Amino acid sequence: MKHAFGTGQIYSAKIRRFLRLLGCALLVLAADSGWGAIAIDATISRDQSTASITTPAFSTTSSNELLLAFVSTDYLSGANTTVTGVSGGGLTWALVRRTNVQSGSSEIWRAFAPAPLSNATVTAALSQSVSASLTVMSFTGVDATGTYGSGAIGATGSGNSSRGAPTAGLVTTRNGSWVVGVGN
Repeated sequence: MKHAFGTGQIYSAKIRRFLRLLGCALLVLAADSGWGAIAIDATISRDQSTASITTPAFSTTSSNELLLAFVSTDYLSGANTTVTGVSGGGLTWALVRRTNVQSGSSEIWRAFAPAPLSNATVTAALSQSVSASLTVMSFTGVDATGTYGSGAIGATGSGNSSRGAPTAGLVTTRNGSWVVGVGN
């Protein structure tokens, strides 16, 4: 009997690999009490199997937007995969959270755009050439204080598990906050 993943032996190997790769990184976006509600402006994604992954071009519509890059990677061998840097949009990017205890990595990076972006791309450089996903989202209505969007970041957390879905918990830091995350 065929399954969604193939025959029984292949199915079991894929399930074991799936369970081994689970990890997640979470963060709380802090709302700007003087600005209003947080909203999503732009979202762009790309999947690639190379040592770097670049989004298609995108634009934003407002000033003072927080950009988050959500990266999830696979793993081949040797030291575990990490994102060695994120660049693009003429912005300075900073690591918010990395979880790579299990095979592969789940990471969130941040940048702050004081002015709208036009035809920007974002690139995540990886420590090894593996299958990876990159999603970049821009948010309006976030706390614009701090450096490179740090005022918009509330609590962070992570979890991992070698035997099933990971769990992680967060407590929001302000009213109107959002919880977002990435996993693999």
